[in-house]
Amino acid sequence: MYASVQMGGIWLGIFDENGMGEKVGGIVVMRIRGDAEKVIAAVKKKMGDVQKGLPKGVSFKTAYDRSD
Repeated sequence: MYASVQMGGIWLGIFDENGMGEKVGGIVVMRIRGDAEKVIAAVKKKMGDVQKGLPKGVSFKTAYDRSD
């Protein structure tokens, strides 16, 4: 296995997105020699799993997706 996807509380950040209100941000960091395609797929799967448990009206928005 090249990577594991876990929820963590190492850094928490809140920022203002284009003057439209506060957002919570997160960054995915891949380890050296990691397989980018596998990491991105695992992150997207985890986001889908987590989305199911989020309150109504709360969702993920991807600002940058290296797989595109």
